Amino acid sequence: MRIVMTLLVRDEADIVAATVEHHLAAGMDFIVATDNGSVDGTTEILERYRDAGVLELWHEPGRDYEQARWVTAMARRAAESHGADWVINGDADEFLWPGAATDVDRTAIADALAAVDSRCGTVEMVRDNLVADPPAAARGPRRTSCATLWRCRRVVRGSGTKCATAPTPG
Repeated sequence: MRIVMTLLVRDEADIVAATVEHHLAAGMDFIVATDNGSVDGTTEILERYRDAGVLELWHEPGRDYEQARWVTAMARRAAESHGADWVINGDADEFLWPGAATDVDRTAIADALAAVDSRCGTVEMVRDNLVADPPAAARGPRRTSCATLWRCRRVVRGSGTKCATAPTPG
């Protein structure tokens, strides 16, 4: 199973390396990223991952913020050029922690996806957002949980069944 993540970023230098490292450690095989005009060093951070061969980097400097078009293009690229069986659209402050895993390892995401009924093309998952909490800055970022979608290559091509949820933490 090949799992590819897409990331759309702008000025995420404070978190983008942690995001990439976490998801590669959790089993992403590759990342397709689009930088939307960053000026804070985000591009340079992503270029290091590109140079290491684990990330493809696209540039969209326009300020029209065509998120839907850019994310769709990345998902298609992941499926068609990188052979993704699953495409996970993410954001720099989202950290996937699948299933009942107590530690993120190279099989964590693949194990969670393997448990999904093969008829499913889109699956809702739980992800953790890390958000700044200025009064508690000394304690670090706080976590919030939200739902997101994991899309199978079949969905990128226009078919598949939406399932309610994938396995969630313990």
